[in-house]
Amino acid sequence: TSLQREANTRYGFSAKRTLGAAQRCYEEHKALTYPRTASRYLTSDMVPELKEIAAKVGHHPDYAKPAAFVTALDLLPLGRVVDDAKVGDHHAIIPTNAEHNLAKFSDDDRKIYDMVTRRFLAAFHPPAEWENTRIETTVAGHIFRTRGKVLIFAGWRAAYGELPEEEKTGIEEDEGRDQTLPKLEQGEGVDTTEVESAAKETKPPRRYSDASLLGAMETAGKLVDDDEAREAMKESGIGTPATRSSIIERLIDVGYVERDARALVATEKGLNVIRLLADHPLTSPALTGDWERRLNLIEAGKETRKAFMADIAKFAGETIGVLDTTLKDVKIPRANLGPCPVCGHDIIENRKGYSCWGREDPGCGFVIWKSKAGKTMPPVVVRELVQTGQTAKQVTGFKGRSGRSFRAKLALMQNEEGRWRVEFDEAWAKEGAKPPEGEETGEGTAAQAVAKQAPKKPAAKKKAPAKKKVKAA
Repeated sequence: TSLQREANTRYGFSAKRTLGAAQRCYEEHKALTYPRTASRYLTSDMVPELKEIAAKVGHHPDYAKPAAFVTALDLLPLGRVVDDAKVGDHHAIIPTNAEHNLAKFSDDDRKIYDMVTRRFLAAFHPPAEWENTRIETTVAGHIFRTRGKVLIFAGWRAAYGELPEEEKTGIEEDEGRDQTLPKLEQGEGVDTTEVESAAKETKPPRRYSDASLLGAMETAGKLVDDDEAREAMKESGIGTPATRSSIIERLIDVGYVERDARALVATEKGLNVIRLLADHPLTSPALTGDWERRLNLIEAGKETRKAFMADIAKFAGETIGVLDTTLKDVKIPRANLGPCPVCGHDIIENRKGYSCWGREDPGCGFVIWKSKAGKTMPPVVVRELVQTGQTAKQVTGFKGRSGRSFRAKLALMQNEEGRWRVEFDEAWAKEGAKPPEGEETGEGTAAQAVAKQAPKKPAAKKKAPAKKKVKAA
């Protein structure tokens, strides 16, 4: 989970995309160890080969310097790295003890490999050291505080290419550096060169990203009041490192959540589910905590599987009964995705597609079907198509005939019969070719296809309102 969170923060990778890249590094490249692990520790029997692993990754110039530091140590600092008691079925993800041909890696795989390798080497470096300074300046009887922080010893940060201030050559970019304050004596006079009064407002909490949601799932046990249940969830949270990404993708697939850049945003459908469930135990991590507690009792032989499963079946039946009764009195509002490009009525979501609210009108039969190339089109994509006629970015998750994933831009088009369709807006689609494959590896983009002039779209029988921009093939 920590790898998925860091990859999302650094590169914007979804949890699924990170897991896919890590899995390829394990299965295809044989460059990383088993990725579906929750442990951050190694076992004592691995200690003899740790320097060998560092030496082999150091054959690549990107890792030569930090690897040389590790191999030159007389004794490796193992206290923060090795702990047999904290390793379950699998130890932490590290590079394998083999030669790695990084030239064969895709861009995604290379980034994930780089993160794991640098973390592995950094673990054997000493702590970084900083010089923290603070200046208090009195102006017109008011005290203003200025803080500075300068790296004076890189330590483990050297594995990520960072240098202490005095070792920098001046070539490095200044963007993002910590502030260096001038040396002053107590009581020394200084000049006020500029005064600025900034008006600011408090900001609401940020929306969840893959990284922050994974973190919340991992530490969900902290929200449980019962001590025994909280202790049971301490090492588990909601889901496991192998399933948390699929839980997020499932929420997106069924339309409860949609991605907006890096943010995960609840859809109208998702909000309706929460309104429907209200304070039902299904929405509380305490339920998961209680189940984890009972599973621990089964493991200890103090409870039987049969009794536990009987209670689960009873709970499921009671929940379905309550929801069936509640649903009869619930009116669920439908999400409005924008005005219809044909008649101007609202576009709303149905079970199989997105259609015009006024499609009973003989003059309008506008509909966008949810299913396309193995992907269920989420409301956020359809809203963009309805409002602009095309997607600005490639949409991921489509499946080719071979079953491999690909990504592509989409456009809303009208054929000779006047029917509206969603088509792939890519060079290969305009040429009538099959889509490139490799969504998770970053392959299969339009940049890899040879662009040709697309044929002009036949004249439409019905003209869309002028305010609607609909892109032609």
